[in-house]
Amino acid sequence: MPRPSIALLIGAVVFGGFAAYVWLRRGSAGAKAFILILASGIEYTITYALELNSTNAQSQQMWGDLKYLGVCVLPVAWVAFTLQYTGRGHWLTRRLVGWLAIEPVIVLALLVVPSTRHLIHVYPARGGRFPVVPFGPVGWFNLVYSYALVAFSTGLFVLTLSRIGPPYRKQARIVMSTLLIPLVLNVLYNFDIGPFGRFDLTAFGFVVASVILVWGILRLRLLDIVPVARSVVLETLEDGVVVLPELASVIGASSPSRTIDAELRLGTEPSARDFEVTVSPLPGAAGRSSGRLIVLRDISDRKDAEERLDRLAHYDALTGLPNRKLFMDRLSQAIIRARRTPSPVALLILDVDDFKVVNDSLGHDVGDSVLKELAARVLTCVRAEDTVARLSGDEFTVILPDIKSPADAAVAATRILEEIRQPVAVGGRELYVTASIGICLWPADGDNLMSLLRNADVAMYRAKAQRNRFEFYATSLSLQAALRLELDQELRRALDRGELRLHYQPIVSLQANEVVALEALIRWQHPTRGLLEPSEFLWRAEETGLIERIGRWVMEEACGHARLWARDPGEAPLPVAVNVAARQLRQPSLASEVEDVLGRTELTAEALILEISEQVVMDDVLGTVGMLHELKGLGVSLALDDFGTGSTSLSQLGRVPLDTLKIDRLFVQGLERDSEDAVIVGAMVSLARALGLSVVAEGVETAGQMRVLEKLGCDQMQGFLFSRPVPAGMVPSLLAPITWSGGPSGVLARRTSPV
Repeated sequence: MPRPSIALLIGAVVFGGFAAYVWLRRGSAGAKAFILILASGIEYTITYALELNSTNAQSQQMWGDLKYLGVCVLPVAWVAFTLQYTGRGHWLTRRLVGWLAIEPVIVLALLVVPSTRHLIHVYPARGGRFPVVPFGPVGWFNLVYSYALVAFSTGLFVLTLSRIGPPYRKQARIVMSTLLIPLVLNVLYNFDIGPFGRFDLTAFGFVVASVILVWGILRLRLLDIVPVARSVVLETLEDGVVVLPELASVIGASSPSRTIDAELRLGTEPSARDFEVTVSPLPGAAGRSSGRLIVLRDISDRKDAEERLDRLAHYDALTGLPNRKLFMDRLSQAIIRARRTPSPVALLILDVDDFKVVNDSLGHDVGDSVLKELAARVLTCVRAEDTVARLSGDEFTVILPDIKSPADAAVAATRILEEIRQPVAVGGRELYVTASIGICLWPADGDNLMSLLRNADVAMYRAKAQRNRFEFYATSLSLQAALRLELDQELRRALDRGELRLHYQPIVSLQANEVVALEALIRWQHPTRGLLEPSEFLWRAEETGLIERIGRWVMEEACGHARLWARDPGEAPLPVAVNVAARQLRQPSLASEVEDVLGRTELTAEALILEISEQVVMDDVLGTVGMLHELKGLGVSLALDDFGTGSTSLSQLGRVPLDTLKIDRLFVQGLERDSEDAVIVGAMVSLARALGLSVVAEGVETAGQMRVLEKLGCDQMQGFLFSRPVPAGMVPSLLAPITWSGGPSGVLARRTSPV
């Protein structure tokens, strides 16, 4: 067998393997038409090799005729591939394929009939110039027709290249130029140009093209990207997009509508931009991933709004210091870190001596200037990791984490007092002020926030008896340990003896003029100390894990009561809200426990509201969202309690499956006198509406607070203005209609029930 024939057959094998690979990846755009091109090339290469290997004119004629099958199919397949690869697959209709196939079918039909073969090509007699085969008239028409189709496709490719994004041009150029190699060689042969007219190198061009395409597919992933389609999609997106292949090298990118310098918080202040990144897999053939799609979404405006809301909610407008809400969070975080170390945390409460005299004699403007100056001075006396906050009026706090001994707190307090004693220049005069400081230490003087605040306040008032000094809170550690142990034992006995009680406080809708839900609040009927509030014992239940048992009891008791309070046999029960503790939320079995309670009490899921503290959710968003979705799947409602006291971001809030936001009483208390609280509450109501959530304001105690909340768009409220928490036996009297003076916007006139 001649060497050219052997080379062509080897090339056909390579071509076949390549075609099989493309067949496996046929989910890519244009792959099916590309397989047809490869099949045509294989057929052409094999028949040409056999033609060269033939020893007589008859076999040469036969293989030459069969070679025309590939010649006729290839141009049509090339058009189909171009339309699919350039994103114009919708042009490729059956009618178009039918019209394009007319001429090739006629040519093949003429070749089948021996008497009409000469119209296609004329094989030379023995001793003639084979393999140069002259064309007949139809053969020349077929040649022109084939070249016209290829020219049209090539022109379409060039037009496409001028319009698509630069990252995809390289891939498209390689595909186009590679497939043009056999075409160019065929033109040189058919028109007998120079030495190329002596031998048909078209088949060898197919072999070279296949090798180049194999390299391109492995290195540039030619079949994994539709350049035009992807370019059109990416370049019309407003967000920045980067397309990564499986090996994570960048192979495509779009230009976002906003200018970006780099990636994530990008650029330098004040022109930095914030971007949200979403990474999605790009599906490939046979379920395999062909890369990653990374979308950069500009969220700078949302971040600015978050920061403004956070500033309003967590910082004092006068001094710029953290307010009570942020202070409580910082103190909580300091204690959490200290538990791991462990190292003491010092809490200092500072009160300016006789500050009322300054306000009364010189005016509030002077008083505000003094407070701003004192705040700045206290900041100079502490470390970067310490927190200085303004609680209210002339009262400041300082958190000193990671101190080595109580002496460190004493040194800081001494430095603060000395700095405050320096004269304050205000309005052309010098004022001399002093302060008193109370100090308590975690864990020696308290193991929770409220006890630390209470004990530091006690120490501060002891210091104010003599002014301009500091005092430590003095207590016995052994006494506290004994009291905690006694509380543990009494709590367990209370559960066993049935001393725990549930009281209920109504949630009222002004628009509906009725009670729309009840919140279950636990009380402890202590045999000697009387009725105890939850703040007096639940903290210890949280520490010991007893809260899980108490939580189960509360849920079952509340669901049982709600089932009994259904106003009519066919009417749905009034929803009852139950608080869920952090330990309960971390239990994998919580959802099944809730489902079990609902089944045993025969209460519908829609009548149960589970309240979760904002801080509990935000301390572990990833860990709690899954459980909340599971609970939501049962049909119960979810409410975010104490909203505004935690550190919620808008992006995190959107992930939590909620029905209701409950605005913390800290914001409600100052509505009548503090415009800042009104702005914050208004922002919270607007945020809830945007998220499709209902809003409940807690701690409403005066008609003035109610009117402000109504103007801000908050319809549902809860607080002493409507009713104090009452025992279960008094709940039916709460469900009577409410009469308002002057309509829904008036003040509470009377209740038809004696609550």
